[in-house]
Amino acid sequence: MTRRDSAFAVIFRRDRVLLVKPRGRDRWQLPGGGVKPREVPWVSVLREVEEETGLQARLIALTGMYRRRDGSLAFVFAARVGWRRIPKWPLNEISKRRWVPVRKALRRLPRASRKRLRDALRRPSLFRSSPRENFRPARVASLGRQALRFSAG
Repeated sequence: MTRRDSAFAVIFRRDRVLLVKPRGRDRWQLPGGGVKPREVPWVSVLREVEEETGLQARLIALTGMYRRRDGSLAFVFAARVGWRRIPKWPLNEISKRRWVPVRKALRRLPRASRKRLRDALRRPSLFRSSPRENFRPARVASLGRQALRFSAG
């Protein structure tokens, strides 16, 4: 079985975080999903956010990389979206999208996603800073290669 990495976004607006609820599932999650073959995580997360929310995101920073039981990696990015409203109609595999207060989001998310959100919350300057991004794809690629070497060794 081949492993499939994934990429997710933590998107804040004021004191709320954007969550999505996939069709047929009981749990909410951060916007994101699987990284396609030959796709880099930062391109994947931008694609997934737009597919799942109808919003275009701008990445700020990588907030964490997490190893799953199957050996795949989950990349989590801090991101921003414009002030456009979230479309009301369902998009692709997502039935609901909501801006949720952080405390409520922590209760709604599964354990792994809760940890990822908490890790992002430990870096509040990412979400309050000016629009200038400190996200550098080359740095993320370097971190990803280091993680892959770590998993192989």
